[in-house]
Amino acid sequence: MEEIELENLNDETKKRRMKMKISLFTLFKTKEVLFAVLTMFVGTFNIQFFTAWLENDVKDHGWKESYTGYIMASQSLVYLAGCLLLPYTCESAARRFQFVFAIVGFGFTMFLLGPTKIFPIPDNIWYISSAFPFLGLFQIFVFIPIIPEMIERLQVSLNISEGEDEYVDAMVTDKCNDCYGLFYALSMFISPIIGS
Repeated sequence: MEEIELENLNDETKKRRMKMKISLFTLFKTKEVLFAVLTMFVGTFNIQFFTAWLENDVKDHGWKESYTGYIMASQSLVYLAGCLLLPYTCESAARRFQFVFAIVGFGFTMFLLGPTKIFPIPDNIWYISSAFPFLGLFQIFVFIPIIPEMIERLQVSLNISEGEDEYVDAMVTDKCNDCYGLFYALSMFISPIIGS
């Protein structure tokens, strides 16, 4: 199929398509794409690592096990509302600023999730449950802008413009989505193991 398509193209387009090989390594050579992917990895880790211990923690504090679902749903509810509101609020903000804001926010919520040896935060289920809506809030600033950021930075790195060639546009989009899916799945795999 690709050979038939190439026959109908002009020489310049043929040469560009033949040279255009995008791999994961190509994505990672672009530091902005790598930063976005690592931010998404941290974001996914921060919303998933507690699944291994949250139910036991809720029971240990005297709450019903069924409250675990409500606590976790509070995160998704805030994320859902934020997905609807983000285009009207932060659309013009720089994506890298949104990523940094999310990482700082995730750091803040980690303190709410429990006592540490460094900071004497009380071991209180209210602190833990209050962290989940904040996690939902900071997810917005990672998961919504990440794929457009990856696509735009890769286009700049490869010196291509969107709309010049649909085949190249589709290849760039596919590779960015592949990379996103790979790191999302990797983080979902690792985070409960580390969390337990």
